Amino acid sequence: MSSWEAGVGKTELVLSLAERMAASDRRVLVLSIYPRHTGEVRRLQEEAGRLGYDAAVLRDGGQLMSGLELLDGYDAVLGDTPAIGAGAEQSRSRRDRNRSRESYSRLGYLE
Repeated sequence: MSSWEAGVGKTELVLSLAERMAASDRRVLVLSIYPRHTGEVRRLQEEAGRLGYDAAVLRDGGQLMSGLELLDGYDAVLGDTPAIGAGAEQSRSRRDRNRSRESYSRLGYLE
């Protein structure tokens, strides 16, 4: 599964794992990192409440750093990320997008 693309099932995978782990009496936290819209946040909150795991939204890296000590109480911390460049990619020129893809490819993020 490539994290470059949207719609490949990253969110479904994270939520399914959280559900299964919570059902096995594990304490789980799902982090929604840089959610693109309020619908994603609402869905995460509803699923977490219904299925018995904790959820949080991170809109900047400082939030994670300031809350690191809180993660110790969890058996698993799962992160749901947007597609790399989601939203921001639309405003870049084709040349810049190609440069970004080449960089991510060299780093092994693209298949």
